[in-house]
Amino acid sequence: MQQLKELLAVGDRKGIGRAGEVASLIRDDPNLLGDLLDNLSAGGPVVRSHAAHALMQIGLERPDLLQPYTRRLCSEISGLDQWEIQEQLMKIFPLLHWTAGEKKTVLQLVRDNLIHKSAIVRACALQALYDFALADADLLPEAKRLLQEAEGSGAKSSQARARKLLAKL
Repeated sequence: MQQLKELLAVGDRKGIGRAGEVASLIRDDPNLLGDLLDNLSAGGPVVRSHAAHALMQIGLERPDLLQPYTRRLCSEISGLDQWEIQEQLMKIFPLLHWTAGEKKTVLQLVRDNLIHKSAIVRACALQALYDFALADADLLPEAKRLLQEAEGSGAKSSQARARKLLAKL
C-alpha cells in the first residue's frame, strides 16, 4: 500500500517518523501487516528504519498479529542487516510463540546478534537471550555464561545490560 510507504518515508533515519501512526493503522486493519513487512525488505534505509519501529510497536502491543508471520520474520526479515531492523526483531522474538524448530533458528539469530557491529543490537540480543531463558530453564546456563562474557567485554551498553540482567537471574 502506497500510503504506508509514504508515511514511513516521513522524517529522517535518526527518528521514528510516523511509525506510531503506521502501527495504529495496522492494528485497525491487520491485513496491512504484509505491506509493512514488504517495506522492511524493499524500502530505503529511512523507510526500513521506520517500518522496524512500527513493527516493534505492533509486537509489543499485539504480538498475536505477528504470529502468522513468524516464518517470514525468521527467514526473510531477519536476514536484513540494517541495525534498526535487528534491534527491533530482538525485542519482538521473545514475545512470539515458536515451534521447536523455529525456536532453534530464532535462538541462533539472537546468538548471531551478540556479535553484531551495532552495540544497540548486541544489548538487545542480550535482553532477548535473557527473556528466552526466563521462559525456558534449559537456556539458563548458556544465558548466564554469555551474559558474564558480555559483562566483561565489549561496549559499555552491553556491559551495563549484562550486569543488570545477571543481577536478576
